[in-house]
Amino acid sequence: MRKELLVAICAGILFGVLAAFGIWKTNKNLDAQGITLSPTLAIVKITASPTLTPDQKNMPSTIILSPEDLDVLFTNTTPFSGKTSANAWISISSDAEDSIIKTHEDGLFQQSVSLISGINKIILTTFDQGISKEQSIITVNSPAFSQNTGGKVKSYMGIVTDKTENSLQIKDSKGTILLVSIDPKSAAIVKVTDTTTKDATYADIGIGDSIATLGVVGASDVLDAKRVLITAIPASTKRKAFMGKITDTTKKAVIFKVKDGTQYSIAPTKSLVVTEGDTLEKVNFSDLEPDQTIIATGTLDGTDLTARRVQVVE
Repeated sequence: MRKELLVAICAGILFGVLAAFGIWKTNKNLDAQGITLSPTLAIVKITASPTLTPDQKNMPSTIILSPEDLDVLFTNTTPFSGKTSANAWISISSDAEDSIIKTHEDGLFQQSVSLISGINKIILTTFDQGISKEQSIITVNSPAFSQNTGGKVKSYMGIVTDKTENSLQIKDSKGTILLVSIDPKSAAIVKVTDTTTKDATYADIGIGDSIATLGVVGASDVLDAKRVLITAIPASTKRKAFMGKITDTTKKAVIFKVKDGTQYSIAPTKSLVVTEGDTLEKVNFSDLEPDQTIIATGTLDGTDLTARRVQVVE
């Protein structure tokens, strides 16, 4: 019996040594691969890195410095600034106008941008070796809003999901629930359509309405609303910017091809501005020629681009 017990103990010790050696060897191999083995659960967790195409790796990194997303502005123009690749071509498109400029040696840029009254979507498109990267912010131009609020004025906008006597709950485009406090007796409330702006009351705001509330964000991220716009919130836009090479020109249209092979056409209009070179010298639409590389910005309908700006870059 003692002999059998001794054999069992020796076998147990040997098994433990082999198991410990196996764990040490496994951990050593995993460490060489940069993988951590949980000591208690012995589960290997590997996070796969996304595979980037060569074009995506070369896409410029861009930061919008000013204004910030959901800022409330008080004038019909605003300085729009940021940083991206040095000497890169960029387009800045607001609801009122389009601009095409080149960044400085340090990658910084600043451009005065015109705004419409109400909600504005400003789209920044950066171009690098024919690759484009688009990002956007939304601002609210409200000259009627008082700047004497004691803090930076922001906007919460979306669909009303709940309402009490002095508060609103809003779901924004990302599905985030935003909380708004409001004094119905002192807050200015207006109903805005494409053609009119009319005074309204707190009672006119209903569940399911699309609104933009303007005020200062306080504790717990609750916005203290001083002004409310009952208005549609722009979800998307047909404004686009492309870089491509002209393949054909006629008196009625210019055809250009972008990097993915898609061809777009531009027809001349009275409001279209065409420029060339780093100095943005104005030229005529009829001066555009095949094999020139251009940046064109405007409203897209299928493959027809109603352009507001065209810049010859090469």
